[in-house]
Amino acid sequence: MPNVPQFRQSFLIIYSAILLLNSCIKSSVQAESALIGGNSASIIIDSLVNVESREVSDYYGGGRGPTKKFYFFERQKIVLSVRADYQSKALIIGASLDVFEIDTPIASIKKWARNQYSDGISLDAAKSKRTILVNPKLLRYKKKGSPELQKERLDKYYRHEIDFTIDPFSDGDVTIKKLRGSLEVFQRIN
Repeated sequence: MPNVPQFRQSFLIIYSAILLLNSCIKSSVQAESALIGGNSASIIIDSLVNVESREVSDYYGGGRGPTKKFYFFERQKIVLSVRADYQSKALIIGASLDVFEIDTPIASIKKWARNQYSDGISLDAAKSKRTILVNPKLLRYKKKGSPELQKERLDKYYRHEIDFTIDPFSDGDVTIKKLRGSLEVFQRIN
């Protein structure tokens, strides 16, 4: 059986080593976060390619409505939201960026996105710490091809495919390079 003081000394050495290792790992993660675009340093968003997204245009209890597309930048804890809607015969399109705390779980951020269009509100959703509205002068769009007639339930819609571009800009620690994306927009015709 080991000597009790010797056991305590071994335990303290191992415990101290674990605490030191944990501190080093935290410092390394914080430094990596600053280098890859975490909220503690300059954040650069330069592409929508290979970025997880969710597009919503059908709503519970009533057909199609405004299209909302969310792009989730998981490492940077930022969501780009693009909204497009036909009001009368004019297409209205806008975009914003929501910045979350760097330690916010992505599942909580996705609940936040769901709350933006759903009646089923998640009370444990993340809270955006800052919203950056994209200047409409920096947002351009182009319709692809001819609209396609589509019937759903009792309604008829024209389905438009839209390509959009957001020109480069900076807002504080967030820099946006030229971004290109696409979405579908439904125009009710009856």
